Amino acid sequence: MNADVMRFLPPPFADAAEKILHVVIETPKGSRYKYAWQPDSELFLLKRILPAGMGFPMDFGFVPHTLADDGDALDAMLITDEPIAVGALTLCRVLGIIEAEQTDEPGQEPFRNDRLICVPEYHPDYEHLHSILDLGKDLLSDLIRFFNFYRSRTGGSFKLIANRGPEAALKTIHKAMKTYKDASASGTSL
Repeated sequence: MNADVMRFLPPPFADAAEKILHVVIETPKGSRYKYAWQPDSELFLLKRILPAGMGFPMDFGFVPHTLADDGDALDAMLITDEPIAVGALTLCRVLGIIEAEQTDEPGQEPFRNDRLICVPEYHPDYEHLHSILDLGKDLLSDLIRFFNFYRSRTGGSFKLIANRGPEAALKTIHKAMKTYKDASASGTSL
C-alpha cells in the first residue's frame, strides 16, 4: 500500500486500550462482487464475481496501517445482520482470528492469509460475543467451506491452521502493525 495514501486513514486502533479496531469495508455481506482497495488510485477495484446464487457470508475489509504475511493489509471479517457499504470505516471488537494457508492458483507455494473475525463495537445484538468460541462450530465450518469454494474457483486452495481467540488476534495485529511500520521506514513499496 502506498504510505502517502494510508496516512489519511486512521490508525489500527480507535482507543488507547486497544479494544476497538478500525476496519475499512471492501466487500459487503451478501455481495457477489469482491472489491479490493487500490491505494494508488484511492478507489475500489471490482476484482472477482461469484457465481449466481453465491454471496460473501460476512462483510470483508482490512485494518489500516498493517501489513500481513500475504503482502496486503490485514484482512478482517465482520459479523453483521445487514451489509455495510463499501469504503465505510467501522469500529469493531475483535473476537479472534482464522489462521490459514492458501494458494490463489495451481502450482503456487502456499502462503499465510489470516483473517480477523470482528463485530461492530456498538451493535446491541452482538454485545454478548467476546470470543470466536461464542460463534459456534457451524458458523466457523461454513466460513471454511466458503473459503475452500472461493479459492477453488481459481484453481487455488485453502487450508485451515486454527481458529484462535482475541489474544492471538491481538498478537497478529501488532505483528502486522510492526511489519507495516518497518516497510514504511525502509521505503519499501507497500
